[in-house]
Order: sequence, then structure tokens, then C-alpha cells
Amino acid sequence: MAIVVQKYGGSSLGTTEKIQNVTERIIEEKEKGQQVVVVVSAMGDATNHLVQSARDISLHPDARDMDLLISTGEQVTSSLMSLALKERGADAISMTGWQAGIQTEESFGNAAISSIDLTRIHQHLQKGKIVVVAGFQGCTSSGEICTLGRGGSDTTAAALAAELKAIRCDIFTDVDGVYTADPRVMKNARKLPSMNYEGLLNLAKMGAKVIHPRAVQHAKEHQVPLVVRSSFNKEEGTSIHHHHSVRDDSSAIGLTFEEGLSRVRLYSSDGEPLKSSALLQLLKKEEVTIKGNQVEADGSFTVILRNEDLYQTLSCFNRNKEKIGIGRMNHSTGLAAAHLVFIDEQSADQFKSRLSMPTELTNTDLWPFSSRPEVYSVLVDEKQAGRTCQILHDSCVESCLDLQAHIN
Repeated sequence: MAIVVQKYGGSSLGTTEKIQNVTERIIEEKEKGQQVVVVVSAMGDATNHLVQSARDISLHPDARDMDLLISTGEQVTSSLMSLALKERGADAISMTGWQAGIQTEESFGNAAISSIDLTRIHQHLQKGKIVVVAGFQGCTSSGEICTLGRGGSDTTAAALAAELKAIRCDIFTDVDGVYTADPRVMKNARKLPSMNYEGLLNLAKMGAKVIHPRAVQHAKEHQVPLVVRSSFNKEEGTSIHHHHSVRDDSSAIGLTFEEGLSRVRLYSSDGEPLKSSALLQLLKKEEVTIKGNQVEADGSFTVILRNEDLYQTLSCFNRNKEKIGIGRMNHSTGLAAAHLVFIDEQSADQFKSRLSMPTELTNTDLWPFSSRPEVYSVLVDEKQAGRTCQILHDSCVESCLDLQAHIN
């Protein structure tokens, strides 16, 4: 009997009423003759509330205690989901991550799954049960509960689907598929009926919130078909698979954006170009997340990072300025980035070589920078971010779709 894995995010499970509504879709899949494994996130903002409760008590809570605490959010949801399914006459069982056989490395807050023992899941499936697994968590070989970091429930679902050799992994969220931009904030965003793993992985890495990159990587490595769809309607979602056709939108770009960024520009003390590798290595040791970097025409070096990492970054450069040869530096905050994301590096290069900025942005200060090879990124003042992203989306998406068809 074929196995289907369904994953439901926090926005789909924010209230007990929403949990009850979701049961209809789960039972429908079961009645098609499939074995069903359901992976659930915590309800709504439950994880945030747990984190805040911990911080009300301790400014620097212990990592082990935090993982034990926040893992309970998904456990609550899995129990409630199992109860709701039983109320509708379905045979179901809830399981924590460790009960489902998910073993992780010992890295509190951002553990990777090391193995999955499917014995208990298979036993319950063979008895005709719907198995409801608490996502976002697993257990080490020494018995410690560890969480999987941001998007951990997506990762749980994809990993289980891969190990179970599921025919499909459905990712249910609050939008009905993958769009060329976030439809909740961007007018004219278009839903992509299908795309390949690389396209979704590129979008996810650049901040598209429909699914976590680690989950896409699992699916890609094991060739698990994914479908991203809404839990609130029966619309067709976006199918993710290995191949793509130029007759649909699967090779199109998307646009993502992020706010709360800063820019630091460094100038050499001796007029020689700064060694970018040495600068980036310094920030890596400081565990600063680098959003992008750029060697400027005059030999100076620009780094893009989150506002919260600015002070640490400036302090790091000041401590090492003589060693690295930094003469002066300046910085600016209150910035946002718009990212045009392509299916691959070749497509991005083709687009960049033909790019001319829309005339509507002629008087807008834009700073192109390097983020990833398959991405064209520009930095802009946060006050201009919404307008800039809308113009870039409306002006570039259609031309990129045409370009992709030409390339292929």
C-alpha cells in the first residue's frame, strides 16, 4: 500500500477549530487507500510564546532546557490532532519525534537528523492507523531531545517521506502553492504550477517561506515528489519534481525580499585591494551571517548583514584593521534587499548580461551586490523597498520567463 506524508504548518493549526478542519483532508487521503503519516508544527505562535516564557525567567536560557521546552509545542499539536481524528471515526496515534524513531546529532537548537528507525511507524501503519508525528524534533543516542532549527517540521516531513519511500509529500501552508513572490504582500504574484527541486531550493535559500531549504534538499536527494498547497482550500498546489517543462512556469524566476539589513564598506589603508577571503573568514569565526558581499570598482569591499550583527561586525573589523589592512570604513542601516532568483547560474548570467533597470527606478538608489550565483540582488532603502520590489517583479518576471523559454 502506498504511503503519503502530509505536513501541516502552524498557520494551518492555530486553533482547535483549524485542527478539526484539517482532519477532513487527512481522512480523504486515507479513504483513497493510502497509508498516511501526518507531521505537525506547533499551533500558531505557540513556539514564540514558549521562548518568551523562558526569557521572562532567564536572559540566557540553557540550550538543553530550551529544546526540551520548545519541543512540547509540536507534541501538544500531535496529541490534539490524533484526538480530533478519533472523534471523526479514524484510527490514529500520536508520536513524539523520538517515539517515531528520529535520531539526531547532539546539537541543541539546530540538530541534523542522523537516522530514522521506522519500526514503530510501520507497525502502526500496518494496523491501519494514521500516524501523527510531532515535527521539529528528535532524540540523540544518549536520550537527549534536540530540535531541528527553523523549518524543522518541513525537514521532519521530507526525511520521513524519503525513508518511507512515500509516493508524495504534501506541504500544507497558508498559501496555495509557490508564487513568483509572496502573494500576501506582492500584487500580481503568479502561482507556479510546477517547478524542479533546484528552483524551489534557490527560492527557499533566498527567504521564500513556503518550505525550508533543508527539507527541499532531503526531497531532492531521495527524489521525493513534493506538493506545496493550501490547507484552507482545495486548489491545486505547486508540484515539485526532478524534471521541468518549458511549457509551464517551472523554469521561471521568483522575487524574494528581506528587511532589517546593514551595509559595511571597507577601504584599504595602502591603496591595494583588500583580501575579501580574509575578511569573510573573520566574520565566519564571529558566526556572523553574511547576506552578501561585493568587491567595488575602486577596490573597496562591501558586506551586507543583518542589523543585529552590525555592532559585532564593526567591533571585529576594528580589532583586526591593522592586520587586514583596513584604512577606514563606513556603514549604513535601514536597508532592504530584493532578490531575483533564477533556476540556475547560467540563466542568471544570461539575464544579468541583458538587464536594464526599469525606468521607474531611475531615481531610486540601488546597490547591486553578490549573494548567490543564481541570484541577482539589489540593496535599497527600506522606505523604498515595497515600491522597488513591486516594480522589479512586474518588470522582470515576465521577461525572465520569456528568457528561460529561449534558453531551453
